[in-house]
Amino acid sequence: VYGAVGSGFADQLSAMPSVHVGWAVLIAVFALRISRSPWRWLVLVHTTLTILVVTVTANHWWLDGVVAVMLLAMAIVSERRSRALITRLRSRASLLPDDALLVPARSVASVHE
Repeated sequence: VYGAVGSGFADQLSAMPSVHVGWAVLIAVFALRISRSPWRWLVLVHTTLTILVVTVTANHWWLDGVVAVMLLAMAIVSERRSRALITRLRSRASLLPDDALLVPARSVASVHE
């Protein structure tokens, strides 16, 4: 049923129910964060139905979906922390005087001494 990745057939990893659960949760998280429409809450119906279908059809254990959601949460947290770190480093660098980032060059004589 499955061919090699990129061969035009369905990819085994793309058909995993845990990927479907992770994708549904990802879409829900960002739809709720980005949209201000009262209709945005309907995305939770999609997420709930996806989890229900994966569980009821017994394609995979429900724990696969839990692991997918945990990995997604870890990715979101690490992305937020890395953005915060970059922002802090940029603000510290902007507070330094312009010549503080220059490294003084050593003279050739001092290197050989």
